[in-house]
Amino acid sequence: MKINLGENEGLATPGNFILELIVGGVFTGIVVFGLIFYTNQLEQQKRALNQDISGLETNIKQDADLREKRKIYRAQKEELESKNQAISFLEAKQIGPVFVFSELSDLISNRVYFRDLVLEKGEIRISGRALDNLILADFLTRLNDSEYFSSVALESVNHAVEEAIDLMEFKIIAKLRTPRYE
Repeated sequence: MKINLGENEGLATPGNFILELIVGGVFTGIVVFGLIFYTNQLEQQKRALNQDISGLETNIKQDADLREKRKIYRAQKEELESKNQAISFLEAKQIGPVFVFSELSDLISNRVYFRDLVLEKGEIRISGRALDNLILADFLTRLNDSEYFSSVALESVNHAVEEAIDLMEFKIIAKLRTPRYE
């Protein structure tokens, strides 16, 4: 840098030296101030970027946690659905006999009565008496047409007398069907 001082141009005088020092110091101060300001700006940007990175890392961890929780929730949901199906199945099996007895009471006429009824291993065994063969045949047809019974078979039929009344003593076997419980 060169400062024009008129006639003393180019001479190194103490005033010129001090002036050059002052100008140089001011220039250096401006440069240093600019560098400090720029460094602060960079540090602020770096802190902001580090915060963004930290936030993204947190989001990534939360996403991974959510994926893991979703897996757990799906497994729990499948387990509950399985239990719900088992409960529905058990309800059907529990209510089935109630419906069987209700169906039998609807099918039987006042001229047929049961002496013994056994529900066992998916079968029903009925022994009883009917007033005559036609009434017994009608009862067998109704059983066979019911949604609760299949493979209805007359095992035996015998003549019986009770209080001077001729009766038909019978034994019937059928397979039980449990319609879908709703």
